Amino acid sequence: MPAYPPDQLRSALFVDFDNIFSSLNEQDPEFAQIFARYPTQWLNWLIRHATGPAQSQGDARRILVRKCYLNPQAYHEYRPFFIRGAFDVIDCPPLTQRGKTSTDIHIVMDIIEALNFPIHFDEFIILSGDADFTPLLIKLREHDRMTTVLSTGFTSLAYISASTNLIDRMRFINGGLGFGDSDAEPEPVSEADLSKVYPEAARIVHEMVAEYQYPVPFAPLAQEVQTTLEETFGATTDWYGHDKFSSLLQRLDLGDLQVFWTFPGYVYDPARHDFNASGRFDALQDTYPDIAAIARKVHELTDTPYLMPEHYRGLFESIAEEVTENAFSLTRTSKNVRDRCRAKGLPISRSQVNFVLIGIGHTGYRYGEHVPESPLELAKAFAQNVNYLCRTAQYILEGDDMKLFLRWLVPKYAGAPAVAAKRPPMVQEPRPVPAVERPGAAAPAVPAPQEQAAENREQEQAAPAPAGDPAPSE
Repeated sequence: MPAYPPDQLRSALFVDFDNIFSSLNEQDPEFAQIFARYPTQWLNWLIRHATGPAQSQGDARRILVRKCYLNPQAYHEYRPFFIRGAFDVIDCPPLTQRGKTSTDIHIVMDIIEALNFPIHFDEFIILSGDADFTPLLIKLREHDRMTTVLSTGFTSLAYISASTNLIDRMRFINGGLGFGDSDAEPEPVSEADLSKVYPEAARIVHEMVAEYQYPVPFAPLAQEVQTTLEETFGATTDWYGHDKFSSLLQRLDLGDLQVFWTFPGYVYDPARHDFNASGRFDALQDTYPDIAAIARKVHELTDTPYLMPEHYRGLFESIAEEVTENAFSLTRTSKNVRDRCRAKGLPISRSQVNFVLIGIGHTGYRYGEHVPESPLELAKAFAQNVNYLCRTAQYILEGDDMKLFLRWLVPKYAGAPAVAAKRPPMVQEPRPVPAVERPGAAAPAVPAPQEQAAENREQEQAAPAPAGDPAPSE
């Protein structure tokens, strides 16, 4: 008899500490502190929770190798916590004046070595958002090994596509770091319980459609259905036996509601919503045909939410209201902003709110620095970040395309300064790690990784402002 369940994954874990810590710190310093000081907490969560198809009813995996790669000059104070958690800590000091370390090559060499171990590893887990690992993921796939990655910041779509599983950022924060209501997940839903799931899901859809002034896109609808069902029936990786949300939606009795299945998908009430189902429905295309082409391309390349300009305007206003009244904390702010948007009838999901909040933070914007918060400054910061993402995807916005881009993301301010595709200024020496903030305090901005400094300078030189517009302001 085998010593362990045969369906448990034998896994090897590789942690790019600098990458994950700095990204979490940009979102909320408390996230970074919990990650760094309590590694056994999120490690135990990772052991218990599968990220792909369900494994055994007990632990999802056995993590046989635990390696953490850390810059001792910047993060030496966290080294003992990982040693206590039985990690093999590999020091990776800076090797260049810009602070570049050898973490990536160390990880690559250790994974190649692990491929030749007598023990067969089913899964390689890489906690890093560094897209340089994309060829490594492809090579592991060629060797018929599963790969699971966690990125707590923006991630290259090629990197995501090359991995077998992606650990959801907010699920890791809520479950692994303990910022959710509870880490406990109820038992999976049985076949018999599906008779309860369907009517509950239909009720959620009806309530959400009734609240919205517009046809409801699949994205926010799926988010709401998933969140509410998980509170009663437990978390799921396959939509309770369905491969995707649309498959579950097909099984529901929606009464008089209608479904438009073509991307991005809508559910609407024909008695309340003006919807032309005879052709392709795209509110952005119908209302702003010149903007829609740019918006769709940016969405497809960067995952930037495909929202109408007035929806973005309402979103930035809601963020400004929430931060002005309650200060900034990512988990609380994203939930409250989503609720404010719903109260205004805006079809915006919490995942879309998170995308915008984190993107604004990546530019170095300091939430709560100015009271009241300015929706215009929030919009300009977000546009700067999206432009940076476009450039990393080799899509250069300039001339008329840039002006349409600004009309889309910076509504009511079509004459805004050109949005430079750059990160905040770099520093040569690592900054001290800030202490955990008090609840409700504004999160300080953290500069982007130093190794991007040279690339940023090249991008700034290659991105002239559109003719007639003022030069980018710092």
